[in-house]
Amino acid sequence: MKKFLINLINQHSRNRTHVQNIDRFMDSDRFKALPLVERKLMAKHSATMHELDAILSERLRIHGIEV
Repeated sequence: MKKFLINLINQHSRNRTHVQNIDRFMDSDRFKALPLVERKLMAKHSATMHELDAILSERLRIHGIEV
């Protein structure tokens, strides 16, 4: 497998793990206790990470790798 595909798979995997961790945290009482400004920023962070996940998934599909 080409090195760039291996890197893309690794990047997707790391990002997906990060997305899952953020989402789990945002469902917690600890998140709800944060100041509003921090919660808003984390929501933007989560949305951006989800968008990156979709982009990386599509790039992998283009190369015949289903996620």
